[in-house]
Amino acid sequence: MNKKQNQLWLAFFLVFVVVFNTIVFLVRTEYTSAFWVSYAAIHVAYFLFFLSSSSLPKVKNALVFGYPLVALSAAYFVCSFLVGMAFMYWDEATFNASFIPQLILAAIYALLVIPQLFFTEASIARQQENRTSVDYIRMHAQEILALMNQVKERAFQKKLEKVYDAFQSSQLKTHPSLFGVEDAIAQSVQRLKETIREEGYQEAERQIEDLLALIAERNAKLSMVLLRAE
Repeated sequence: MNKKQNQLWLAFFLVFVVVFNTIVFLVRTEYTSAFWVSYAAIHVAYFLFFLSSSSLPKVKNALVFGYPLVALSAAYFVCSFLVGMAFMYWDEATFNASFIPQLILAAIYALLVIPQLFFTEASIARQQENRTSVDYIRMHAQEILALMNQVKERAFQKKLEKVYDAFQSSQLKTHPSLFGVEDAIAQSVQRLKETIREEGYQEAERQIEDLLALIAERNAKLSMVLLRAE
């Protein structure tokens, strides 16, 4: 949601608050504890509805059991509003009578929303981690492919093709324990590029063997990590 849309939502939010408060305080002249409990609950529910309609990172496009968060927030607001209005104008209503239904509604809303928001945030983090892993493999594979196109010697192209195949067959996942060897792989690729640029093919062959060993080490460590995680 862009800035202009957020401003429209804010204007809508303020219009409701102004109109609601104007009508309530014109119609009602005596205010009981049940009135203030219901009044506060309605505003809290409406604020949560407005918040779920904003562009805050944790709530934007959030889903709760497959339904948009804004739809659930709207349902919570409507229920809170109807219950609240009933108690606001019920002169005999007590504090507990008005507070307990609002507390139940708020608890249901919180129990539905909070775990799902944490789950959504964790899912986003995993997706970002997976994209980073995919980019890591693709980037190095493309670098090796570019070197294969630069080299004219067919025999040396075959050696580079082994490195390319090693990257392509590597698992896309990663783990913090692999950062050291993955950094060593990145540095090895850069050294190989510089060596080939200078046409030091004999040294490049040794570097290719070292690079293949690092890739194999990385894949073996990742397999162990995934095995322990099962």
